Formats: sequence, structure tokens, C-alpha cells
Amino acid sequence: YVQESIVNSCRLFQHDRMAEAARSAAELADLIVYTDLADREFFARFPAPSFWQPFGVDDTVFHPRKPFDQRIARPFFRGKVTPFFRDETYRPRREMIEHLRAKDLIELVPYREGPVTVEDIAADFSEYQVALNFPSVFSNHPTRVYEALACGCALVTNRTGLDEVDNLFQDGAELLYYSSETELEEAVRRLLADPDYAARVASAGRLKTLQRFTLVHHLEEMLAKAGETRDTAPPPAAGGVGPERAVNKADAAGDTRLPRPAAEGAAEPATGGPDNTRDAAPPRIAGDSPDGTILIDGVIFQLQHQRPAGISRVWSALLNELAGSELQGRIVLLDRAGTAPPFPGLRRREMAACDMKQPRGEAEKLEALCREEGALLHLSTYFTSPRETFSAVVIHDMIPEITGMGMGPVERAAKELAIEQADAYFAVSRSSAEDFRRFHPAQAGKPMIVIPNGVSDTFRPHTDEEIRALRAKLGLTKPYFLLSGHRGGYKNALLFFQALALLERRGEFEVLCTGGAPELEAEFHPFARQTRVQVAFLEEEDLSAAYSGALALAYPSLHEGFGLPVLEAMRSGCPVITCCNSSLPEVAGDAAWYVKPDDVAGMRQALLMLLRPEIRARFIERGQKNAARFSWKRTGENYARVINTLLERAAGVRDVPLQTL
Repeated sequence: YVQESIVNSCRLFQHDRMAEAARSAAELADLIVYTDLADREFFARFPAPSFWQPFGVDDTVFHPRKPFDQRIARPFFRGKVTPFFRDETYRPRREMIEHLRAKDLIELVPYREGPVTVEDIAADFSEYQVALNFPSVFSNHPTRVYEALACGCALVTNRTGLDEVDNLFQDGAELLYYSSETELEEAVRRLLADPDYAARVASAGRLKTLQRFTLVHHLEEMLAKAGETRDTAPPPAAGGVGPERAVNKADAAGDTRLPRPAAEGAAEPATGGPDNTRDAAPPRIAGDSPDGTILIDGVIFQLQHQRPAGISRVWSALLNELAGSELQGRIVLLDRAGTAPPFPGLRRREMAACDMKQPRGEAEKLEALCREEGALLHLSTYFTSPRETFSAVVIHDMIPEITGMGMGPVERAAKELAIEQADAYFAVSRSSAEDFRRFHPAQAGKPMIVIPNGVSDTFRPHTDEEIRALRAKLGLTKPYFLLSGHRGGYKNALLFFQALALLERRGEFEVLCTGGAPELEAEFHPFARQTRVQVAFLEEEDLSAAYSGALALAYPSLHEGFGLPVLEAMRSGCPVITCCNSSLPEVAGDAAWYVKPDDVAGMRQALLMLLRPEIRARFIERGQKNAARFSWKRTGENYARVINTLLERAAGVRDVPLQTL
């Protein structure tokens, strides 16, 4: 772990002794973690994997000691301003401090005589509303940035000129950046003139720091990287290191849990996308799995036949991928009452509509079909299961259990029986898997494999001409915000409409709601009196064009199992505003604008900020990059790989390990 920049230190002290010491250690290392991007090329020459990790903060020490409104409403700075090693080392810092002092816009807090503890530093940050940071001799944000944010200060700091560093925080929302004395002064005056805005910036900056830059988070990331390094290292041969090819667990398992978003510049997993794997079987040779069919119950297409919703869309995409996999000739799709769409390559078998009121009777029918088809594995699209055949259930979310909404006693009983009888579980996110374990601790010994959903290739940035055609088709004449899916209850659309009502220019915008009730619910009417709201049900191509043309997608959900609209919007070139809860940070990464689920002022600020072209463009770019981590092709490959492993377990060929989450 390299705390100080090797390259910058050698430049500062004008000798290479630090580089020589680092070189001798790096040659023996299994993993190298460096904190300054200037060192990337230096460590790339060594055989050990290396990755960049910005500084972190000990949030048990650096936390607010005073409420924001009880602090001194002045900007302050404590740090070195003396010439240090060379006169030019801190010259920009001194010049900017003098500029602010001349305007009476800074409190300089000198270092005390004697030792200064971290408690002293944390106490200083908690005395002031606004903290300042100035250019350093190194490329990164220094520890001061994270310490100030963790203590709840509104921070003004210099741009480093490195996108990977500067993009760690949202300018204007989580802190304020500057590149010149003029920008510095403007940022300070802006915070002092609007204490409410300063408080929101401080709150958002602290939230981001706690999400991504605590020591605990950094340690988990290092341990995960160390595990990947260990997993992919070539095994030793007798008498030394041999040429055997290492088995990559990502190729062997399919337990593609979504980790917390890694810092830009970190190495991608071997399979691409969000992948965090565990011990699993050796890689499979195509066609060597046990004989036997895979019965997939297409019950979700019956249940959502009138209006296809998220889960049926997920299964349509997944079945299309499995239809093109090595498993295609072995899959039998149960078509409930003729409701399943066609999937070329999959054999289908008709079956009567599912009676959710008779889950045990359905289990007997499914068991009989499994025996007729010689099925080794039953996979349900929505909580059905045979009585004895090895079965797996996909957990999309536990929202009915969490919210108490959306599932009656009949459906709940069927779900409980399917979960109880299942032998293994898939989950679409780590959050959903953890929710499942919380509500079903009795199933903790069964395998839980996390494979994230993908996003359809239909979703793409549309041309101006395509967007104009869509707007004409829907009668949209003004810039518009977009809401996707249901709006009531845990979907929390009220937050958006309350914020919309606070916009001074609200009459200049429209709102497009895709999905949900066919008319806007009465509870939202008082907040939309000056804004035209339209509800439409769109096919994927039109939905993608609608995303492309929107100012932003507002998705302030209180809880999600995955959050597919977030990815669809990002892939279509639409900025996303959402909440940092449940699966949403897994899916959105650092590419969304996060607001608290009850923060109307924060939502209003997000809507306003995304009207600024440069900020909107930045979030579109981040969203495109983030959405590229997900694809149905990758998801289908992971399912096929794990299904092969489940077939071996079901056949009793050998006790193939499938680690639980």
C-alpha cells in the first residue's frame, strides 16, 4: 500500500531514493495499491496487479460534532503555506489565500504548538460550515478533502485536472470545484449567500464519502482485489512455479455479485462487467453435463399477460439468450394457457393456466411433468416449484415483504411454498439476496447465486430526428422530465412532484409518465397544476427515444430489487436522479445523481442542476459508461454456466460447490 506518491515525491525532493525503495518492495508484492494516479505507469511495469484507490477517511473519528446551522458561517483552512522544501511548492496556495484574505473570505487556523491529533483536526472541521482546500504537491485529492466532507462541511476544492479524480464527486452538488482565483471567490460567496444550499452540498458530500471512501470500504475493496489476485494466480508445480493455466473463477462459477462501484481505473474482472466470484467448480467443457432436460415454467407470462411488466421483460430477454446457448436443445418451456411469446430454439409444452390458489396442487402437476420430460432441473419464472425435482427460484425483490404491499395472501402462500421447496436461488442483485436472507433465514444453507440483469440493445441514444418524431407522436411541445413505471407507494413519485412544484419555471416543462396507472393519480394533482403531465405506454423502441429526449429520469424509489429503468435510461443517453438505497447504488454506480428519499429540496436542486448543459452532458457520459457493464448476453452466459453446475448437483455426479452469498 503506497500512501505517498512515488513519482511526485521524487520530483519534489529531486532524487530517486524513494523510487528505489518502492521498486524493491513492488518486485515482491502480490498486489499493489497506490493512492496517486501519477504512480500508475511506475507500478504498471511490475508483474503484480496494481490498482488506484483514492484516500479514505476514518469515519469513527471524522464525523460531525455540531449541527450545520450551529457552526461558524465562514470558510476556513488549516494547512501548510510556508515555502516547505522549495519556494514554489506552495506558491499557488499562498497566492489564493492572500486573494481571499484581501476579500475577508477566509479564516486561517494555524497549527497549534505541540502534537496535533486527529481529534483536534476533526473538531476544527466541525466548527465551520465551509472548508477550503488548495492545490497540493500531489495529484490526488488529499486526505483533507475526505476529512472535511466526513465532518459535514461544504467543501470548496481545486480541480486536479485529472478526470478520474475530479469525477469522484459531483461539482455543485457534493462539493464545489474551482480552477482560478475568480472561481474560488465565486464558489465561496455562493455558499455564504445561500446557507440552505451550503447545507445540502455538505449533506450530499458527506453521504458520498460514507458510501465510497471510508477505511472499511477501502479495506473491503483491497481484500476483494487480493482475492481476485489469489484466484487467478498460476498454481505451483512440483519443485516450483509451473506453466499450468490458472482457472478464472469468473469462468467457473457465475456468482456474479455486484460489488460496490470500483474506482475508475481499477482492473475489470475477466468476464467483464460487475463480477465478484467465489469458489466453484472447474470450467465446464461444452456438452459434458449430465443428460436430462431443464423445465422452465413460463408462468410469469400468464400473470403479466394483460400488461407485460418488469419481470416478464427480464424473462423474455433471458430466455432469448438461453435459446441461443448450448442448453437450447435441452430446455422445455411450459406455456401457460398459450401466453408465452415465441423463443426460437426452445421447445415448448402447453400447460393449463396456473391456479395460484392451489400451490400444492400445482406442485404435484409440475412434478408429474418433470418426470414425463426426464427433467433434472426445474426453473420457475415466478414462484412455482415441483414437489421433488431439483428446482431453483429467481429472487427479483422482496418488496412485498419489506413494504407490506403488492401481494395478497394467496400469492404470498404460493411464494412461501416455492421458496421452501427450492434447492437453490438466483438473485438479480446483492441487495435482493441480502433481503431474501433476512426474511428467510431458514434457507441460509442453500446456494444463492447473484447474477445481475442485463439491458436490452434496443436502448440506445437516439438521433434528434428520432426524438422529434417521438415528441410529435406523443404531443410533447416542451422540455420534459420522465417518470417510469408505477408512481405510488414505495415508488415515491410524490418526491418528484413536490420538487417540481418548487421550480420557478415549472410551467416551461412537461412530465412524461411511462407505465403505471393510465391517468395521473389524484395525490399528485396539487403539485402539477402549472405543468402538463402525460401518461403513455410505450414499446421499447419508443421508450428508448423518450429517454433520449428527456431532461432526466426521476426514479426516487424507496426500495428496488434491481432498477432496470435506471440502466435503460443511461443506455439511452438520459441522466438519472435516484436514491442511494437497496440495489440502486449497485446498478447506477457513480453515474446517477443521488438524493435522499424525503429530501424535496435535494430533488429540486437535482432537477435544476441537470438543466445545465455541461452537467447534463457529464452525467450522460457517466451513464453510458456505467450501462456498458451490463448486457443480456453476459447475463445469459452466466445463467447457462450456473445451470450446468446445478445439473451436476441434481444428478449427483459430484458435490459441485456452489457458495452462498
